[in-house]
Amino acid sequence: MNSLRDHGVGEYVPRPSDKNVVGNRWMFKLEYDNNGNIAKYNARFVCQGFTQEEGIDYTETFAPVTRYESVRFLLALAAQFECDIHQMDVDTAFLNGELDEEIYMELPKGFGFDKESEKVCRLKKSLYGLKQAPLYWYTVVKKALMDMGFEVNNAENGIYSKRTGGKFVAAGFFVDDLLCIANNAKLLQDTKTLLKKRFKIKDLGSISKFLGVRIKQDPKSKAVTMDHEQYINELLKELDLPEAKISPCPTWNGMNIDDCDNSPLLSDGSQYRSLVGKFLWVAVSMRADTAFEVSHLSRYLSCPRECHWTAAKHVLRYLKGSKSRGLFNTQSNLPLRLLIFGCGFGQ
Repeated sequence: MNSLRDHGVGEYVPRPSDKNVVGNRWMFKLEYDNNGNIAKYNARFVCQGFTQEEGIDYTETFAPVTRYESVRFLLALAAQFECDIHQMDVDTAFLNGELDEEIYMELPKGFGFDKESEKVCRLKKSLYGLKQAPLYWYTVVKKALMDMGFEVNNAENGIYSKRTGGKFVAAGFFVDDLLCIANNAKLLQDTKTLLKKRFKIKDLGSISKFLGVRIKQDPKSKAVTMDHEQYINELLKELDLPEAKISPCPTWNGMNIDDCDNSPLLSDGSQYRSLVGKFLWVAVSMRADTAFEVSHLSRYLSCPRECHWTAAKHVLRYLKGSKSRGLFNTQSNLPLRLLIFGCGFGQ
């Protein structure tokens, strides 16, 4: 609530009789350190965007973010050109956006107000939960970086870069998480200083974890290693399988999950769907060796059976035995070659 007040998010006004008034609620979240221990308890006050009316409370909503493929590209560039990699987090990022629409919100519970209050809050800044909040934040951060001399990448709107002679710095934003690489320490520090003047930023220093992936950089060679070890440990702990036997390969042997109608249906398939969804993130982001099995398991999200749950746990036991495997980028002396292929679909 202090952040809302500091950013001048809204003002108390009489309840309008002819305007939509959106709801709100509290969201609670735990943040973990690199060892999987609880590092922070977060409470965030958000709007209930589903109570907004299209064409009145919002119009455009799309906001680009850095794709994970682009994050891997930045890390590969850092290894090749011996760049330092730093990460930052923007506190209450969405509160920086200026609203164009006239939006009214119920006053928060627990602060001496109730839903029948004659007062409501007219929002002047964007707030978490509003459908257009990501777009307004993207607009603000894009303008700030371009004012600092950065250029937005034509192919990836979430990547920004600036070159000064032989020195360069590149940045990638994923909502409020910032990844920054530079081949010059002063240029990197100057960039962070300018950003701190514009936003309330938490400087996390050298990269350690980004988008759920553990990232290590060798301080001398600048080689970059990425893996899902911490994430896989969390999955094992969540399913109470930390001592599970390791599987040597991701494929389940001696079981045909396409022909197991005799296997009982799971009474609650939500845990199966959740696990397969997490497998998809692991496979798409880094572990392509599990892609076939995860795709196969995804066919049964609507009606999973015991046999499918057994197969899913088999994949998890394989990941347990290979959790330290990942991607490794190091400097190469080979010339950079750009190859372009066309596909005529057999024509």
